[in-house]
Amino acid sequence: MPEYDRLIRLADSEAADMVQKLSEMDVRSMGGEVAWLIRQEYARRFSQPNPCITIEQAVAEASK
Repeated sequence: MPEYDRLIRLADSEAADMVQKLSEMDVRSMGGEVAWLIRQEYARRFSQPNPCITIEQAVAEASK
């Protein structure tokens, strides 16, 4: 998989401060934190529910 470098500019200083704090907590770079947040939002928007497992099974799997 090719690796692409992108320059991310955060014009909103409040958002930049929040990303900075999150990246420090997660021990990631600011770019890595933004990429992680984008992946999380993408998964939230486009993942399909799995009818083969129950909510209880999903919660139990997530807590492992």
